[in-house]
Amino acid sequence: MGKEHSEDDIRRKMLSYKVRITTRISGVDKNKFMLDSLKKGINESDLTREIINIHYAIIETNPYLKELEFTELKKYLIDRIKL
Repeated sequence: MGKEHSEDDIRRKMLSYKVRITTRISGVDKNKFMLDSLKKGINESDLTREIINIHYAIIETNPYLKELEFTELKKYLIDRIKL
């Protein structure tokens, strides 16, 4: 796993104009992500930014979702989309 950041590290980053977000994905998720990037004609950075924007837009319109763990949030959203 990557470097752990202290609360002070995170607060310093919050004061920055922008930050670089780095992650590693593999397997099926990696392939889906790369195909989405190709289909949408955007690079990985822009696709990641859009995914993050969607996540926080959903959270902002449904504040009770902030308390859910990611596995619970994923299940909730998948169940809701099935409607």
